[in-house]
Amino acid sequence: MFAVGSLTLARAENPALQGLAEAYYFVVIAPALILSVPFDPILWRLHLMENPGWFAWPKPLGFALVYGTWIAAFLAASLVRIRR
Repeated sequence: MFAVGSLTLARAENPALQGLAEAYYFVVIAPALILSVPFDPILWRLHLMENPGWFAWPKPLGFALVYGTWIAAFLAASLVRIRR
């Protein structure tokens, strides 16, 4: 999803597709960048970061890893029962 959306919408020249690209950024990419901050050292070690320097972002596989980890963490947290 990340790779297809990024590749297709990055080269969009149609104004409607450019609007879709901006919506894609704010709905998919921006939250992933925020959620990936705790995983940045791991992503650097696994070479899953795109750009060297202070403004780096994960590669599509890195985004998938981050989202998968957060989904697994929230699923595990939802299964924990609190005893009173």
